[in-house]
Amino acid sequence: MFRLGVLGLLAAGVVAVAVVAATSVGAKSQRSSATVTSTVARGVVQSTVSGTGSIAAQRSVDVGFQTAGRVTAVYVKPGQRVQAGEALARVDAADAQDALKTALVNLDKAKAQLQQTTEGLTEQELHQLDVGTEQARGTLTTAQKSLSDTQKVADQSLASLQQGVAKAERALTRAKQQASADAKAADQAVTQAQAAVTQAQQQAALDAQDAQAAVDQAQAALAQAQQQAAQDAKAANDAVIEAGQALEAAKRGGNADDVRSAGNALQSAQNNQTSAALKSQQSIASAQNQVTSAQSSQASAALKSQQSIASAQNQVANAKTSRSKTALQDEQAVEQASEQVTDAETALAAGRTSRKQTLDNARTQVTNARQSLKSVEADNAVKTEGPKPADVALARNGVQTAQLAVDSARETVADAVLRAPIAGTVASIAGDVGDDVSGGGGTSSSSSSSSSSGSSTATATPAASSSSAWAPSGWWPARAPC
Repeated sequence: MFRLGVLGLLAAGVVAVAVVAATSVGAKSQRSSATVTSTVARGVVQSTVSGTGSIAAQRSVDVGFQTAGRVTAVYVKPGQRVQAGEALARVDAADAQDALKTALVNLDKAKAQLQQTTEGLTEQELHQLDVGTEQARGTLTTAQKSLSDTQKVADQSLASLQQGVAKAERALTRAKQQASADAKAADQAVTQAQAAVTQAQQQAALDAQDAQAAVDQAQAALAQAQQQAAQDAKAANDAVIEAGQALEAAKRGGNADDVRSAGNALQSAQNNQTSAALKSQQSIASAQNQVTSAQSSQASAALKSQQSIASAQNQVANAKTSRSKTALQDEQAVEQASEQVTDAETALAAGRTSRKQTLDNARTQVTNARQSLKSVEADNAVKTEGPKPADVALARNGVQTAQLAVDSARETVADAVLRAPIAGTVASIAGDVGDDVSGGGGTSSSSSSSSSSGSSTATATPAASSSSAWAPSGWWPARAPC
């Protein structure tokens, strides 16, 4: 529980003593021959005496959060003067705000339910009832039309079944003719596939020769590149040796310009040697890549040729398989056509039976739609009656319950801010922003006596005054002394 300690205002332990005296001041009587005259006046003589001691607030109050949550702000600090009702601290009220929004929504719903119960159906709801009635009537009309259409369809179906018998007989004749034509076409397909195998084998031989020639050419280019690289390397190395010897001779001659020129020549020769070596490596690598590419193409061509031959051979096998399969299918087609003739004759008999059942179902739908229309009309008559007292009372109770929930939620939101119940001075604060409080705290008060000491030969009146103090209970103990 969030706790603050507050100690009431109390004047510093000072006791003021006031002494008031009135005297008359006049001229001193003298025995003289001269007479002195003055005006008599009345004045106040005041004396003050100060004393020290310990004092305490006459009353302290402990205040705790009513709402649980996490402390988000502390607005005061020890020693600060606060007024009654001033905000001291706050906890996160997000959950309380959400609960208040939900309670307000529920209240609006309850009021809407009460209004609907007392006022009856709205124009829109009456319109919806009319729409429901029209839909039921439309369903009846649709069912009646469906019965008429079913009658026509059933007659057409019977005629179609009769035509189906004749059609099946014609299909049987066509199936026999198709079997003969398929056998001839299958023989031709086998012959063509065998010719394709021969052609693929011939093409494979030509492709193999071309691929081998490309490999030979690439390997020759690689050998030439390697030979050229060796020659370039030797020439570059000879140039470096010659430049080195020239540099040594220049150094022995002692001419700085000659040494510098010879050094530059040596550096240039070394650079040329490096460049030549790199160029030779690139040429050899390129030639090697060409060999690899040619070999890869050769392997690819061989694989492609194998695949072409295999594909052609598969086509031969497929053509033979297809021929056998077609012959079987044609045989089955003839058998199926014969069965279809039998099935068509059976379907004609079944169609007559189905026609009767379909018409019976359509008549049943008409009867059901007519009964549904009567049910909708009866239900609408009940809904258009006036409100019942029990329903009105229940709706009103719902509004009252929802209002109580709103009031409670608002109090919870308000309790998220801890306020000073009376004016006073903050005595102590234990805790900080980010601490969690459990809520349910209350307000408690306690009283204490004050004491002071002082002395004077005159009558003394204490000048100190005190006011109430407060502090919350239950979480942070200890009140700071004044």
